[in-house]
Amino acid sequence: MLLSLYHLKIKNLFIILIFSSLLLRGQKLIVQDALKDSTTGLLQGAGIFLTKGGWRSAGGKIIFDAGHIIKNGYFEATMRGWTAPAQGVKKSHPLAGWEIKDQYTRMDQQGSYFNWRIGSNYNPFKVLAKPIAGGARLEEHIGTNSMVNDGKPDVYRVEWNDARVTFSLDGITLISWQLSRFQLQYFTIGKDDWYELTNPAPVISDVIIVDRDLPSSDTLMISTQSLVKGRYLEFYSDTLKTDRDNDYGQWLLLNDSLPGGLNFDIETGIIQGTPKSSGIYHPIVCVRHPDEWVAGDTTSLLLEIENQKPVYFSADTAQVRINELFAYTIRTKDPDGHSVQLQCINYPSWISLTDSTAHGTAPDVPQDTSITWIASDGDLSDTMTVIIHVLPKTVNIQSDIFPDGYYLAPYSYQFTATGGVPPYHWEINSTLPRGLLFDPDSMKIRGTPLESGTFSIRLQVQDSWTPAYGDTTTLILRIKNQAPQISLPDTIVLKINEDLTIPVSGSDPDGHPVILSLVERPSWLTLTDSMMVGTTPSEGQAAMAVLQITDGDLTSNHTIHLLVYYNPSDMNPGQSAEPVNFDLRQNFPNPMNPETVIGFSVAERCHVTLSLFNAKGQRVRCLADCDFARGYYQKHVKASSLAAGVYYYTIQMKDYYAVKKLVLIK
Repeated sequence: MLLSLYHLKIKNLFIILIFSSLLLRGQKLIVQDALKDSTTGLLQGAGIFLTKGGWRSAGGKIIFDAGHIIKNGYFEATMRGWTAPAQGVKKSHPLAGWEIKDQYTRMDQQGSYFNWRIGSNYNPFKVLAKPIAGGARLEEHIGTNSMVNDGKPDVYRVEWNDARVTFSLDGITLISWQLSRFQLQYFTIGKDDWYELTNPAPVISDVIIVDRDLPSSDTLMISTQSLVKGRYLEFYSDTLKTDRDNDYGQWLLLNDSLPGGLNFDIETGIIQGTPKSSGIYHPIVCVRHPDEWVAGDTTSLLLEIENQKPVYFSADTAQVRINELFAYTIRTKDPDGHSVQLQCINYPSWISLTDSTAHGTAPDVPQDTSITWIASDGDLSDTMTVIIHVLPKTVNIQSDIFPDGYYLAPYSYQFTATGGVPPYHWEINSTLPRGLLFDPDSMKIRGTPLESGTFSIRLQVQDSWTPAYGDTTTLILRIKNQAPQISLPDTIVLKINEDLTIPVSGSDPDGHPVILSLVERPSWLTLTDSMMVGTTPSEGQAAMAVLQITDGDLTSNHTIHLLVYYNPSDMNPGQSAEPVNFDLRQNFPNPMNPETVIGFSVAERCHVTLSLFNAKGQRVRCLADCDFARGYYQKHVKASSLAAGVYYYTIQMKDYYAVKKLVLIK
């Protein structure tokens, strides 16, 4: 923040700050010396006065005597032309202040004093202040080299109000101390006999000493608060006044804020002439009294010169696609309310003009062209050039879906686009499946996918036009990998105390090797080398086994219901090893809660339809509807989602049809 404010110094602002702070009401200007010669201070020792103002010490110093003790005031000087020295280079304190005469060396000091030192080890400054003889001296290293090494003048100020001492640089406070007492009368710039000088020595100019204890009656105040309005190209005159109209006052214009054609007479305070521009201006003026013991005044005035030039309210750029219709209307207004005349002085051949509108059909080649207008109110005019960008057709991505890919199988797909100006520049802003890469040169996604699934790919394309135009879309890429399956029936009927050896087989549709495991089972069943083995219990029961199969990426489960009966032959007494008839058996158990098994036999390969109906004759479940080979089958039925009651199940096999009753209890 400190450096940002510091670099705001500009010439006008610098002058304004000095005078506005210097000439506040109730302040006495004791010394104001630009140091073009030894006008005010007492010169001791060698030094050089510069023609453009300022003094460079060559081993000497200038002493200023305020003429009286100042208990509330400030000492200020401008310094330029030095850089903060490196370690070991000579140092000095070119600014100092003292309460007692001839105490400038700080030897046997009997009163208040301060030093502002620059140079080696001072970062780049060291400031110190002492209130009275025997009082404790305060000192501090402050500032950075970047604050003063920019080649611009710097304003150093020390302010005091009896017991408060403040050091500031370019209007920014660096440090402030509360002392027991502080008052000064004598001030020095340049070398003292304690320290050497920096090399090169700094140039010091514009020394100011102010006593703020001046009564308010000793002021000269500006009574003019605003200036009369003027008009563009018409003679103008206004006279500034003070609260002492009969007193002599010397005027000064502190900034350049007057329109061309107007002049300010510093002897009479008259602003007059013929303004050659219009607008709002804020001149800052200062008045000085010839008696240096009377404070002056500074104020900012308002000056309005009517008749501003016409202004444009239209954009300075327009765009159209090739071969499309184009229309652009220029809009202007005169701030003073005068009528505006429009003239088009430059436009391409494909443009026609109607009043303030340019229209036409854009060419078939992308390009930049322009239209130039002049708006005039009779006195002032302004020119505006509108740049027309003739753009190519909009870029569109032609791809709307990726073809499906397969895990571990080579994959390749090329993008296409239309419109714009080729060549196109492609970019993918998503993560591709492992193993696939995007080649922007060939505009292809290719490789061998090492993972499967569904992937959302965000695709962006831009053309070669400047500025580039593009398109963005999101496509879905599916890399297929079907889950492996186990080939076993849903239900297996077993005898009690039976030794089991049930082969378990499974396969992966993608041809990958599979791994089988038994993740849920009764205690009497295990899986060994793709075989379910064990011995059934001595009591009838219904149990469940869950087999899991995986190919390394996808996993599926297969649930088998195991029904252990005391005498499974009761379901179909005397059945042979191979069925010879179509048959539908009674479900077991019946009543059921909530599961049961329906058995049936198929005499020869055919289509089988097995359905479950409620008591109203409505089909509530299709249990089978497919071809079956010759054999015995059991269908495991879960009815937890059905209401308790009477149900019927039917079977249709070739010419065989049967119905049986089933009871669900809960």
